[in-house]
Amino acid sequence: MAPMLAAPGALVLLQQLSRHGARSPKSKYPSECPNDPFTNQWDSWNAGLSGPGHLEAAAVGSVTRQMYGAWLGPYNGSQMLVRSGDSDRVLQSAQVAMSTLLPPGTGPEGGLDGRPTIVPIHTVPEEEDSLLAIDKGGCHARSKADCKRWWEATGAGIWEAGHAAVAPVTAFCGVEATKAKVFKDQVDGIGFDIAAGFALNGFGADQLLAAQNLTMVLQRGCFTHDEARTYMAGDFPVTLVANMEKAIEAEGSDQKYIAYFSHRQALYSLAEFFGWDWTQYGIPEGMVQTGTTVWLELRHGEEAGQYDVALLQWSPHCGLSSLEACPVDPITLPGCARGTTCSFDEFRAIVSQRVARTGSWEKLCGAELMV
Repeated sequence: MAPMLAAPGALVLLQQLSRHGARSPKSKYPSECPNDPFTNQWDSWNAGLSGPGHLEAAAVGSVTRQMYGAWLGPYNGSQMLVRSGDSDRVLQSAQVAMSTLLPPGTGPEGGLDGRPTIVPIHTVPEEEDSLLAIDKGGCHARSKADCKRWWEATGAGIWEAGHAAVAPVTAFCGVEATKAKVFKDQVDGIGFDIAAGFALNGFGADQLLAAQNLTMVLQRGCFTHDEARTYMAGDFPVTLVANMEKAIEAEGSDQKYIAYFSHRQALYSLAEFFGWDWTQYGIPEGMVQTGTTVWLELRHGEEAGQYDVALLQWSPHCGLSSLEACPVDPITLPGCARGTTCSFDEFRAIVSQRVARTGSWEKLCGAELMV
């Protein structure tokens, strides 16, 4: 008797990439913005997950459960994997999201006694992480050198021309940033102040938007050449493809859900690698909100042996009072004939063709020479 074919559209593998939730200021923020009156009023410290960030991470898990909970079923450690960047706020976000994706009663054996579902969160030191923190590890030197060249050629001029956006931040903080990185820390701190509900008298939404736009333009300078769009993504794109290939080969007997939690840079890099632009409510183009999540679905196609890939994005910031009510939107990838849905072969080709054109991140960053 011939085996039954899965229905078209049936989910085979779900992969996820989420940015951490809102955080408190970094430990050096008091020296970068000494006049901020709210620095010591936070409910966390040293860039840990804040109260608003906890709500965002919880919403990540809840929305994932609303969309995929029936398919996922109870927690199964042989079929589900969670991988986090090695940073407090990222690890905390992963833990919170898993607590709402797999709440009490969904653990092994159905959790009949109501015990919490304890989902292991796996990580490696950032300097060794070529999957989620390539700019802090194996490609740090190349990234730093390329960003420095861009700054000297272009970025410094943008910085000088952006004085009108810098001035209100300087007035609020009491210190004028002389480096783009310090300015980014100042703007992040002000943004997280607002997220925590503190009223920044004299600092308006338009001023914050202008400052965020300047920091975003400066951050995107590190992606201005084709090779950077490859190496800044590290192992992540090829890992996505490898996970899909393994799921196809061993369908029903291997992992079906793999969640990754990281910093904003991983989401920037993913979009730059695949060629789409971030556009989210209330922030500059190219920027991503805390809690932003991308789901990558691998599904059965219309024909026997065919598989399709679709990417969906969600952010807990959409102007609605309920974070979980924010819409889930499809992502259109260049290179996919159907726009928001690729064949698996098309998706794999986007990755392989980019790597063939520029070289792998290992080659670009000299990692192959160190092996």
